[in-house]
Amino acid sequence: MEKLIIVVLLFCGACSLAPVVSEKTARTLGDGNWETNIGMSPAANVTVGRGFGDSLDLHFSYESQMVPIIDIGAKYALVQNKEGFSLSFFGGAFTDGGSSSGYYAGPVVSMKKNWIEFYGLAKYNNVTWKADASTNDDDSVFNFNLSIDQTFDYWLAVAGVNFWFNEGFGLNINGKRFFIDDASEDGERVIPSLHLLFRY
Repeated sequence: MEKLIIVVLLFCGACSLAPVVSEKTARTLGDGNWETNIGMSPAANVTVGRGFGDSLDLHFSYESQMVPIIDIGAKYALVQNKEGFSLSFFGGAFTDGGSSSGYYAGPVVSMKKNWIEFYGLAKYNNVTWKADASTNDDDSVFNFNLSIDQTFDYWLAVAGVNFWFNEGFGLNINGKRFFIDDASEDGERVIPSLHLLFRY
């Protein structure tokens, strides 16, 4: 528990990156259906999504990093099954309204059997950082010099599991790891995450 608290504090003291919250299944919602995800990634976040047709979802997310980040994204299913294997691609754009903005994209796969669903994804992130008078310190996790403007990219790998107690409610547990050239030892930790999933 102590290590988890340290990871959360370190991350929340880092500069605003791309949203760490990510897709939790390759399956889409279905036309007209909604989903709300609430949890810690490890920063507190909420995502609201809606299905448009059988294969497309759009979502809006709010994530409370050092500075709150909002993002708008989409997911498109190439292979989709209520039970078994599914494959989708996702992408989106984000901003904190000031220093950080950019985009992300990647594939997600999932495998569902009855009430248990395993998934994994690889998320490419491209971030544009604009320095100002309030960003004159180095980032404690990712070894960034926050006092200069810069653009950088990195990958985020996620593996997790959903426990679907019924069609409208589930529990998500996942772990995330950053892959970036100049990450500090803290930036290379596996980050635990927990979410509640509501579909309606």
